Amino acid sequence: MNNASPVVIAVFILVWLILPILIASQATHNRGRGGLIGLLLGLFLGWIGVIIALLLSDIGQSGAGQKNASHKYRECPYCKEQMRRDALVCPQCHKESSAWTLSDGVWWHRGESGWYALDEPKSEWVHWEGDSLEIAEQTRIARLEQTKSRTTTDKRLLRQCPECMKPMRRDASTCPHCRAESGAWTLKDGAWWCKADSGWQRLDEKRNVWVKVEQPSDSQLVV
Repeated sequence: MNNASPVVIAVFILVWLILPILIASQATHNRGRGGLIGLLLGLFLGWIGVIIALLLSDIGQSGAGQKNASHKYRECPYCKEQMRRDALVCPQCHKESSAWTLSDGVWWHRGESGWYALDEPKSEWVHWEGDSLEIAEQTRIARLEQTKSRTTTDKRLLRQCPECMKPMRRDASTCPHCRAESGAWTLKDGAWWCKADSGWQRLDEKRNVWVKVEQPSDSQLVV
């Protein structure tokens, strides 16, 4: 019995003193609250501290869940209970109210004076200067077209290196990949020019071919 006493004491220390500290510390650390809080709870309160640490973690998770859920629900204008933003009828009082519309990541609501967009950070409605949601959709499409246009323009600023076949700037004479030298192109009046052995050539962007032209004057090729 005396030989077993040290073992029993060691198990007691491990189960009742050390494990609560480790579990509580890990629980608070995993939830972004810091391991020190859990360490102190486990050290001074033991297994009760572990329970508190887990409850604190659950509170943090439920708070995050409520924050995410708040972006999907709205308050019924009649009974003030929560209902889906895109719902027309409240599930609590069964009264109808104007449903919100989600478009391009923004919630819209139609009032008496037109459409309103919800500013989530400020929790405010911003009046949209238009008579329908189609205007907002047209604006979104126009922005996409502008993005595509900028992408196309960026591609037109590049050419293929004649040595390594990798993209390089059209107005550069040295490839940044293989360091090979090649004749730089010159941009003038929206057209790209290149001097070859047979003379000056102008790039036809639509047909993607070089067109031989008469010797251009120096003023024509001044960028």
